[in-house]
Amino acid sequence: MLRASCHCGAVEIALPEEPRWQTSCNCSVCRRLGTRWIYYHPRQVSFVEGAGKTIAYVWGDGTLEFHHCPTCGRSDLKRTTSPPWRGLSI
Repeated sequence: MLRASCHCGAVEIALPEEPRWQTSCNCSVCRRLGTRWIYYHPRQVSFVEGAGKTIAYVWGDGTLEFHHCPTCGRSDLKRTTSPPWRGLSI
């Protein structure tokens, strides 16, 4: 099992296994953050710390929620809000 956290540790998640692949998005938010995303089904991700405490940023057509830690501001995950891709990216 893997664990990942924001910079300050207020949000920590547990992942069942190492990712099989990752992506680099070219949207304006991901370019600014310099993120690479790994993908899991929401049932595979559990919060060790900070469940329900992240703050979501949504724009455009509202199909993505970028969640970040309310303390350090580190972007922790993004969640799709519309089918068929309802999932969680870390």
